[in-house]
Amino acid sequence: VDVLEVPTGHAALSQLRKAPVDTFQAVVTDLEMQGLDGFGLLAAVRRERPRLPVIVWTHHEDPAIATRVQSEGGVACINKLRREELVSALASIGIEVRDGAEALG
Repeated sequence: VDVLEVPTGHAALSQLRKAPVDTFQAVVTDLEMQGLDGFGLLAAVRRERPRLPVIVWTHHEDPAIATRVQSEGGVACINKLRREELVSALASIGIEVRDGAEALG
């Protein structure tokens, strides 16, 4: 899987807006970012690219956060310590990570 890493939610949204619709297969975002946070990015993606899956990858383990992510249209909310769950979530939306969790850094 090819990854485009950006430092902020605004940068992610800017890249998304500039790219043709079929450029990205998914958005994987943290919750805590300067400016536009993960929930803001999730909402913007849902509005602008409603078919584009969003996965939140965070250090938070609060079930209420996971529930909110899913209720707002996210595919999953995964703890950063559980990379294998991120690989599984990506696989569930048809994205293969060739080298498994190790490839995700």
